[in-house]
Amino acid sequence: MNLMVKRNGGFTLIELLLVIAIIGILSAIGLVSFAASLNRGRDAQRKSDISNLVKALEQFRGDWGVYPDAGTNNEIMGCMQLPNDVNFSACPDSGKFHYFRNLEDIVLLSSYPVDPSVNRFYRYEHTAATGSNDEGFALYAALENTNDKDTKKDINGVSTDWGVSCGLNGASTPLCNYKVTESGLTIK
Repeated sequence: MNLMVKRNGGFTLIELLLVIAIIGILSAIGLVSFAASLNRGRDAQRKSDISNLVKALEQFRGDWGVYPDAGTNNEIMGCMQLPNDVNFSACPDSGKFHYFRNLEDIVLLSSYPVDPSVNRFYRYEHTAATGSNDEGFALYAALENTNDKDTKKDINGVSTDWGVSCGLNGASTPLCNYKVTESGLTIK
């Protein structure tokens, strides 16, 4: 009597479960890496947008000697009338940041940057030192990668935020953790 059973060339249930488990683990690792790549890509776009805004603000100040005002929702207003210049107006409208001088349309940004996430915006503050003619600005964004080297750090080097919201429509979150001023990147 032969106790050996001849196999007909299939896989056992254990073998199939093992292969499915390995594929599941590899898929999970791939999805986490993919999500992190998307976050880094959106953060790179935010930094590029802020850099372009800084260049436009500096050009605006070079032309007019002042930075544009901030609107009630902390956006770049630019809609202001300079003394003794009836032909001047500047607004980030129609999807671009531009101003008119003597009826000439001067475009600073052909398309006004918008945060790549739907629930965030770039916060702008026009600053002025009390009792001084010195003025400046601060542009904020909320980076998704809180371990990014350019996010705000506390005294222990741990990532934190600036205590102001970069959320749309008055939302208290997300808080801004990336800041650029007229002096450059600020992390402390």
